[in-house]
Amino acid sequence: LGLAVRNNMASLALRLGQQLYPDGGGFDGASYPIPFWTPSDGFRVDRALIYALIRQESNFNPKAKSWAGARGLMQLMPSTAGFVARDKTYRWEKRTKLYTPEINLHLGQKYIEILLKDEKIKGDLFLMAAAWNGGPGNLNKWRRRTDYMSDPLFFIESLPSRETRIFIERVLSNLWIYRNRFGQRTPSLDAIAAGEWPVYVELGQQAEEMAESDGPRN
Repeated sequence: LGLAVRNNMASLALRLGQQLYPDGGGFDGASYPIPFWTPSDGFRVDRALIYALIRQESNFNPKAKSWAGARGLMQLMPSTAGFVARDKTYRWEKRTKLYTPEINLHLGQKYIEILLKDEKIKGDLFLMAAAWNGGPGNLNKWRRRTDYMSDPLFFIESLPSRETRIFIERVLSNLWIYRNRFGQRTPSLDAIAAGEWPVYVELGQQAEEMAESDGPRN
């Protein structure tokens, strides 16, 4: 397990951690790995958020492919990659490049930025995660058809897609654990506890203190 963590085998480390500690105890270093991959243009979005999405999407398997055709670490559809890159060849001949971690992270990070800056999302993490999983079009449709009374938690429960509800909850949970691993604050968790919408707050890329959370959790 330690060898897998140290050698950037994030997917293997995660699987081993889940097998060794099925009750969720275990080591954060294995269950919530911090791989060495870097987007081809460097990190701009906090790693905690990127890793939170990757953990849910692919379990850190760069060769992952869904039944729908989503590929790579961040499970990008070729059509989404083409839109983000403004390069239609990602829909066909370039789609195998989505298995390259640096390219997948580059495009995934750019898509996160696009969603967070969307005028209908405005940095909200619940809405961003819903759009990531269900698509921006579905998110807009769900918001029009559902009276969630501006309540963030009721918004999740009102979504007709069970997959999207679970996705939002797990991505946010992953985010908070990664924030903890990096020694960072959890402003989105504080916002939810106060009954407010969790807006993305950039806290930087450097981990302030990680050793505390690399041991076993009781």
